[in-house]
Amino acid sequence: KEMPGREELERLTRPGETKIAPDNVCAFFYVCICISSISSFMCGFSLGFSSPTTVASYRASGVSADAAACITYNGTRNVNNSHMLNCELRLSDEMTSWFGSIINFGCLLGALSGGPVCDYFGKKLAMIMALGLYVAGWLCCSLAPSQAFDTVHGGGVEATDMATVVWLLLGSRMLIGVGIGLVCTSVSPYQTELAPTNIRGLVGTSFQISIVLGLLAAYSMGALVPNWRILSYLMLGCGVAGLVLTPIVPESPVWLVHKGWCEKARTNLLLTRTSSSVDACEAALEEEAVACAARGEG
Repeated sequence: KEMPGREELERLTRPGETKIAPDNVCAFFYVCICISSISSFMCGFSLGFSSPTTVASYRASGVSADAAACITYNGTRNVNNSHMLNCELRLSDEMTSWFGSIINFGCLLGALSGGPVCDYFGKKLAMIMALGLYVAGWLCCSLAPSQAFDTVHGGGVEATDMATVVWLLLGSRMLIGVGIGLVCTSVSPYQTELAPTNIRGLVGTSFQISIVLGLLAAYSMGALVPNWRILSYLMLGCGVAGLVLTPIVPESPVWLVHKGWCEKARTNLLLTRTSSSVDACEAALEEEAVACAARGEG
């Protein structure tokens, strides 16, 4: 079916003439929003991960600081914190700070490259790339080898910053950070472009809500689950689930129109709409096509 031209759109919207039916979404639309929100949920969890899984310092600076350290002021191991990441991996305070902060450099790199990636490859593929980076990053974090405290054989209780651990941890946070940058440039635009105008504002909030839910999950699970490695495995599984599910969502119709693939855009948009919304979908796509033509795109 040919999309209505400008004269037809004007006729349909003139007073006294036949009105275009409301643009109503079907259940699959909400499935697409939930699936695309997996990566933004992981964004929030990744940003909050370092706080509940590390203690303030490796060696206590005084007796009063023993509870928030891996090694007490008297030089003995604090068994209550042995499950914390910087205690189990025997990280120095400087390395722990790098672990918590280097993710921001990855975010910057991902955000700077996210625009061109979305424009060239599409927002769907950008989301898949981000999930792939998440999986690689959380896998590196999960594989960081524990460093046992062995005072009998000279292992000591001092921080060691073993090279393998350092590279795995810093690499994992950089990869996750780049993924977060891609998510911030792809997920929210994808969701709003897929949504009809009458609920676009509501749908636009799902990106921020899923990030906040991820932060909440990181802090609450960090308090309830006594092992940072279990949290890493959970995020690894979440990323794999996202990689499996994201290919089933349709590409952004707006991006397809910008590329000149109007029929594919129509097909994708109708996948998320009820049967009564055909005319409304075609009107929206025609409007976007006219706007693209005016900008010299498509």
